[in-house]
Amino acid sequence: MTDSQGTQLGTADLHAHTTRSDGMASPIELVQWAEQHTTIDVLAVTDHEDLSGSWAAQEAAAQLGARLQVIAGMEITTLSGHLIALFLEEPVPSFRSLTYTLAAVHAQGGLCLVPHPLCLIPYSLGRRAIARHVHDSVGERIDAVELASGAPLARRTQARARGLNAARWRLPEYGGSDAHFPQALGSAVTRFPGHTADDLQAALRAGLTLAERRQAPSLRRIGMRALARQQLRALCATPRNALRQPRRHSRSDRPAKPARTSE
Repeated sequence: MTDSQGTQLGTADLHAHTTRSDGMASPIELVQWAEQHTTIDVLAVTDHEDLSGSWAAQEAAAQLGARLQVIAGMEITTLSGHLIALFLEEPVPSFRSLTYTLAAVHAQGGLCLVPHPLCLIPYSLGRRAIARHVHDSVGERIDAVELASGAPLARRTQARARGLNAARWRLPEYGGSDAHFPQALGSAVTRFPGHTADDLQAALRAGLTLAERRQAPSLRRIGMRALARQQLRALCATPRNALRQPRRHSRSDRPAKPARTSE
């Protein structure tokens, strides 16, 4: 697929979870599934209150010689709602103000994305919280908003979010599956010029991304028992991660970023 200028568009899924929080696939299992069953170029692992899952996924991608690249990220619970932080070097603490969290992410050179905007469940940023941070010029600005999601509850508010973004917020858009099962990967994606994580970052900063919703797996494919186990896991794993203080890491703890081979 190309854009109006004929530039090749890559595909990214910017919202996915592993067993490091409330997902049902380990980091390596998630990477293997994405590599074997999707055409995703870039995958953001965004476990709740935990950055280690994305580092483990980066290491798995390097060991497997995967074609896709993995972004280090996490889904952070702020006092105003959930926020996705991408391109992180260190974990960011939970249950702080939205202003504090935005500043902490930007201080690392990261990007702040709003997942499932306007939802009551999961806990999400509302219209006023987003509006306060869309035109901030001192480093506390939201960088993008999720306008395509694979999560059923999030899809209920997306038409309203799209309307507000077009009329008022004018934020770059992105898509993410919010996958808790590997089968859901790619059910909502971000299209961007290029194919690498660096290309994606540049596109988000320039507002050149497109949010695209695709086919989500059926409940029959996931299975009621698996869904029930995931819900139980969410009740246990996510609060535990939120209450745990993030541990500081040295650069030696992190996997080296794999170089992408030219085609």
